[in-house]
This record gives sequence, structure tokens and C-alpha cells, in this order.
Amino acid sequence: MTSKTLRSYLTRNVSLPETVGEDDINYLGFLFESLATRDLRIYAQTLDGDIFHYHDKSDLEADLIIRLHYGRWAPVLYYCLSNSKRR
Repeated sequence: MTSKTLRSYLTRNVSLPETVGEDDINYLGFLFESLATRDLRIYAQTLDGDIFHYHDKSDLEADLIIRLHYGRWAPVLYYCLSNSKRR
């Protein structure tokens, strides 16, 4: 999906003006990640769990790690349709 296509999709489905620029779309991505992290933190806390970020020296990365108190865990990755650099 190109940036122009994403802008068109967001305009029709999220009621954004046609003048949404690349900086605005990046801002919306950061806002989405922050809100998703907040919501996942609330859900994890109700299960007595924690949220962590993970990035190591060999460039392995997870946007979030949800770890529950009894040892179960799950990695979480956020993807943006306009960002083709993500793995």
C-alpha cells in the first residue's frame, strides 16, 4: 500500500482531511502504538502480568513482551501497512 493509498483509505474510513502529510501518518502510527501498549498493559495487569520492550545487540526486536506471573509470555509486533521496512 502506497502512502497515497493509505492517505485515501484513512480519509474515507477515519475521517481525516485530504491534506494528511507523511509526518501526520507517522504521528498516527506512534499514537496507535502508545494506545495499543496502554490497552495491553491494562489487560496484562488484570492477569497479574507485565509488559516489556525487547531489543538485543543482534537486532532481534519485539515491540512488546507480555509476561504473565506463572511464566507464560508472548511477543507483540506492531505493523503499519505503509511501512515496508518492517520484518
